[in-house]
Amino acid sequence: MNKLAAGLAKPLTSEEQVVYVLSLVRKLLEYDKLERKAYYHASLTFYCNWALHTRIERSSGGQLLRHLDSEIPTLLAGKPIRKPATSPDNYVHGSAEPKIIHILPLASFQLQLGVLLSHYNIKQHDSWWEDIFKYYLDVVANCPVSYNRATIRLKYIDSLVITKSLEPLTYTWELSKGGTIIYSWKITDSSASTLFSPQPAPPQP
Repeated sequence: MNKLAAGLAKPLTSEEQVVYVLSLVRKLLEYDKLERKAYYHASLTFYCNWALHTRIERSSGGQLLRHLDSEIPTLLAGKPIRKPATSPDNYVHGSAEPKIIHILPLASFQLQLGVLLSHYNIKQHDSWWEDIFKYYLDVVANCPVSYNRATIRLKYIDSLVITKSLEPLTYTWELSKGGTIIYSWKITDSSASTLFSPQPAPPQP
C-alpha cells in the first residue's frame, strides 16, 4: 500500500504511471481477496484488467461486460441504465450507498476506486482522477476487449473497443457483435467532468 500511496501522492503525467498505479490496485484486490466479491468491484476489476492484460479470463473480470450485454435492449430503447438499489452489484465495498450507474461505466470505476482508497486511508493528489481518466483512455484506445467465451457468456455483443480520433479529440466507445456496431457513444473531451448524451449507433448499410 505504501507504493500505491506514493504513486497517488503526486500528479500522474504519463500512461506508464497510470498503468503502474492500476497494477498496484489490482494487487491490492488480489491480496485481500476483494476480487472475489465481484459485485463490489466489478468495474474496478474490469478496468484494471483491461489496462494490464490483452485478454480477460476470469468470470469476475467479465462482470461489467455481462452487465453491458444485459442492458443492450434497455439502451436501444433509449432508457437509462439503472438497477434496483437492492441489487447486490449496486453497492461498493465499505459503502452502503448505491453506485451511480451511467451509460459511461467509468463512473462506477471512479466511485469504486475512490471508495477502495478511502477504505485503506490512501490519500490522493487533488487531480488524481482527472489524471487517471485522461491517460487511461489512451492506454486502452484501439485495444478491443478480448475475453474467454467459455467463462464469460454474452448474448447481444461480442466486442467492446474504444477508438481515438483527433481534431477534435474524441473517444468513441463501440459495442459490437459479428462486426456490426450495436451501440456506441462518444466523449469529446479528455476531462473527467465531460457531459455527453449517448446515442444508438446508426443502422449499418
